[in-house]
Amino acid sequence: MEGRLPLAVTAVADRTRGIHEGVDSPAPQARLRAYTRSGRWLVLHGTRLSGAAGGQTAVIIEPARRAEIAPIIVQAYGLSGRERDVTQLVLQGLSTKEIADRLFISVHTVQDHLKAIFDKVDVHSRRELVSRVSSDHF
Repeated sequence: MEGRLPLAVTAVADRTRGIHEGVDSPAPQARLRAYTRSGRWLVLHGTRLSGAAGGQTAVIIEPARRAEIAPIIVQAYGLSGRERDVTQLVLQGLSTKEIADRLFISVHTVQDHLKAIFDKVDVHSRRELVSRVSSDHF
């Protein structure tokens, strides 16, 4: 195994080459989010190096931002689509009224969603929800 690249790196490189060569469906960029053995989230994205001999490909690896990972974490709790929408807005710091306005639902419906979210994530408040999603995974 020595000298081999991790599967995530080769997958992004292969996808980047496929996009460039027109083999894969057009996409702006090959991109992958990965959870490491050390408990860190990374984002990998590939690019073709312009002017490089042989059409070389580069894979950039960087720490994932919370906004990139939060949807994955929230989905892991088994929330419905609307509960995920509400959770994302809570994580952005919106009030109940702002969430209701953004999603075109009543304040009471937002509160019902929050109760269901709290039950599924096993928290009792918005603060605990944000802490659970953030501190458990970052």
